[in-house]
Amino acid sequence: MAKVFYVVENAPDYSQVNFFKTEKEALEYGISQLPQFDMYGDPMNDEEADGEEWYIGDSLTFKKGILYTVEDGDVEVRAMDEDDAREYVKDLDDESYVAMFFDGFTKGMYGYQGTAADGKGYKWDWDGYDINESKHVPTFEQFIKESMLNEKKADGTISDDEDERRAELLKRVKEQMQELLASAEFDANDIGGSFRAPGIMYDIRKELDSQIKKFK
Repeated sequence: MAKVFYVVENAPDYSQVNFFKTEKEALEYGISQLPQFDMYGDPMNDEEADGEEWYIGDSLTFKKGILYTVEDGDVEVRAMDEDDAREYVKDLDDESYVAMFFDGFTKGMYGYQGTAADGKGYKWDWDGYDINESKHVPTFEQFIKESMLNEKKADGTISDDEDERRAELLKRVKEQMQELLASAEFDANDIGGSFRAPGIMYDIRKELDSQIKKFK
């Protein structure tokens, strides 16, 4: 079982759920949105500013997946495996009900549902009519290949903006690697606990080295 913490922002025309690895991160995010925010309390908003956004924090223990739904304006975050989640949304009897499914936790994961679904780390969404698969998530090998830049132009010369593109590439690869490793660390702790997780991470580092050595 794994545990995540989350902050819900709910407004008349949209809702958003941000997920975090620790309660501290969730609390800090909530306070950044609403100074009086507190985890596990009742929904709260900025009454002095006539704010329409309501915030609430909570935690969730899950095994195989997370389903985030909006039904009758109410946001629900449930632990649910993918097969059950797909059946659940297909049985919703109101076209205004929407949902998003996450098959695990990744750093920076969030879901947004307004005029359309958006987010990071989700696998698919339900728009009231159909299930829409999210953008392709590459395998590790594809991730490495797609991160490599072919610096030569068609005529064999180097691009005019090589330095700028090189810097952007390095930044992008660094961010993707940080996200990948953070997710791997989370799963390693979930699988082996604090005692065995270091050994799992060691195997992951060896696999990283092995894959990188394939590219010259």
